[in-house]
Amino acid sequence: MSNPPYIKTQVIETLDRDVRNFDPMLALDGGEDGLSPYRSIAEKAVDFLSEDGVIGVEIGYDQKVDVTAIFASNAYGCIEAIRDYGGNDRALIFCK
Repeated sequence: MSNPPYIKTQVIETLDRDVRNFDPMLALDGGEDGLSPYRSIAEKAVDFLSEDGVIGVEIGYDQKVDVTAIFASNAYGCIEAIRDYGGNDRALIFCK
């Protein structure tokens, strides 16, 4: 399970000061669209996974469709979506 940075660069300035000042920028900034780390993970995971391996990633509440598309373009299928206590999709599990 990975918790990559998934916040859009331009949104970071609007985060609560406690979050913005506590977490390192590297842990927050997911690039212009918040999806850069997912592209990298989807492209490189095949080098690290066993034949029947799975990939789990935490996502932003509104990123399920985009992250699923990124992994699908790398021949991964989403086998599970896990919701947080607020009912938002929060983690996705993929396999080849």
